[in-house]
Amino acid sequence: MAKSAKDGRQSAARWRWIAAGGLWLAAAGGLFWARRDPAGVARVFIPWSRRAQRALSHIAAAPFPLTECLVYALAAAVLAALVVTAVRAVRRRSGRPVLCLFSHAALLAGVLVCLFLSLWGLGAFAPPLADRLALDTAPASARTLYDTAVWLRDEMNALAGQVPRGADGACTGGFDALAGRAADGYRSLAARVPDAFEGAPAAPKRVIGAGLLSRLGLSGVYSPFLGEAMVNPDTIPAHLPFTMCHEMAHGMGYVSEDEANYIAFLACTANPDPLFAYSGYHLAFIYCSNALSTADAALSARLWEGIDDRVHADFEAQRAYLKRYEGPARAVGEAVNDAYLRTMNQPEGVQSYGRVVDLLIADYRARGGTNQP
Repeated sequence: MAKSAKDGRQSAARWRWIAAGGLWLAAAGGLFWARRDPAGVARVFIPWSRRAQRALSHIAAAPFPLTECLVYALAAAVLAALVVTAVRAVRRRSGRPVLCLFSHAALLAGVLVCLFLSLWGLGAFAPPLADRLALDTAPASARTLYDTAVWLRDEMNALAGQVPRGADGACTGGFDALAGRAADGYRSLAARVPDAFEGAPAAPKRVIGAGLLSRLGLSGVYSPFLGEAMVNPDTIPAHLPFTMCHEMAHGMGYVSEDEANYIAFLACTANPDPLFAYSGYHLAFIYCSNALSTADAALSARLWEGIDDRVHADFEAQRAYLKRYEGPARAVGEAVNDAYLRTMNQPEGVQSYGRVVDLLIADYRARGGTNQP
């Protein structure tokens, strides 16, 4: 009887390894196709992914992020499995319990990777957004970058007095109220460019472990497994609307961080709520001003001379927020995020966020700005 049970466990382990191998081969096949046929990804996969993400978001209709709860449950289960496996291995003086655990882990990882890619991840290999929206992303001079940043600065300054502010002068805004209005900008975009923005994504959800995300340097996370845009409520109000729209952009099938940033900018500035518009111009200005400080220090200094005092209050709020959560955990969070992005066809890692500058310059050109090379 004992031998029969042992043979049954070994057979089950073999089938788990076989199933895991099949799943990993399927994942490799999907990646091979996506790399070879970006146009097919845009034509076939992106529409499917958008429908899948909308459907999943309706299933995960709870007001809290189900994905986060599942992650915590999985972490607890993994810890328990490690303890049980270690005890069994010591008692039996055998490595079979460890191999059994590895077979379960390989199968679970294969399932998660296949789901991730088939529901959303292959969208990372779609043609660049600039091509799909016919944007001119030709190399730009420091002067063109400066002109783009001036446009963003002036729009930001014009909105600075239209948003609610606290005693310290910084923006104020409640998470729930903002989350309820976050889709309004996407509805406006869908009316103008239905092919690119069909269907408003689900409202963002506040993460439960806000302090953990803040220490890791993360303002939001998107879960393609349940179509959840999860946002850190500790994010300062001036950045919160943009962060919400960024995570929602991922739900629209825009996987690359620079493209999600640009879509967030469009969604924010199309939103009738002044705080959303202000947040869009505010973050876009930060990205362009950071790029300009590297390209031309003199022009960068001129750019900052025209900043409204109320805007400075929001920059000070962000500095205080970063200082409050500084520590080694942030470096770990950035390293993990960097590694993840590199595996997702974004070879610049966390620097990919800043590539939105090329799209912002192209947007400025499309609006009739300078076409200077």
